[in-house]
Amino acid sequence: RELELAARVDEVVQLKSEVTKLQRLERREGVNLEYLKNVMVQYLSCQDSSQKATLERVLATLLQFSPAENKEIKESRTVYNYFFSPTKQMKPPLTTGGAMPMMP
Repeated sequence: RELELAARVDEVVQLKSEVTKLQRLERREGVNLEYLKNVMVQYLSCQDSSQKATLERVLATLLQFSPAENKEIKESRTVYNYFFSPTKQMKPPLTTGGAMPMMP
């Protein structure tokens, strides 16, 4: 009995997920492609990180990103910003005798 109930609960969760996905798909159908194109051009040519973040939110809304997709983008941006931040200063390794250290 409990096993059957657990299976039904899992089925309900899956169906709710599918309904949410279909709702996002339906809302996506009404997107003005000219507006989407203009936002993409702005995003791809943008150098300002705060404006780029704003445009990412606009794109997420227009394209009805799922919470998982939004999370993936946010995590990717965090990793990218950590490694490629213009304010991050890379210092050369300290050496003795002026020679560059060898990699193992």
